[in-house]
Amino acid sequence: MWTMDAYRRRVRCCACAGSLRRSKHVNLVSLQRRATWQYPVWRNVLTGEDGEAVAVVCDACLDANREIQEAVEFRGAEVLYHTVIDLERLPPPQNWMLVRSGWRLGIHCLVCGAAKAGFAEGCTACGSAFEGGDLEAAWAAAQSPRPAAAGPDRR
Repeated sequence: MWTMDAYRRRVRCCACAGSLRRSKHVNLVSLQRRATWQYPVWRNVLTGEDGEAVAVVCDACLDANREIQEAVEFRGAEVLYHTVIDLERLPPPQNWMLVRSGWRLGIHCLVCGAAKAGFAEGCTACGSAFEGGDLEAAWAAAQSPRPAAAGPDRR
């Protein structure tokens, strides 16, 4: 079983290749690169996006914003490392979510948490442009009338 102590003993920092033993935290960072393995991967539970490679980084490298060189894979008890530049780059993650309040459709910004009724290309609260996914297609699909429920045939 993978405990925090096991991470510190068996996994190296994916930025400096140093030990995690002196790091207070075990930091998992998503890389916006496609993982070709099963575990661990990043998954956005709000939008359903998944399959993004992650790195384990020590506190010092995280604080220094040091460039990450490797992604990590766990295959059973084995720890494997993949060079980041060899992994496929992914498009920006979706930072918006459609929400419905009563009959009104709106957009929820996943950057700052603000919600806006009606369509917008970006968040008016924090100024972030909405990225990832196809916002216009999702908006159009949400606006289209829903098919009527099937009922008994009354001839």
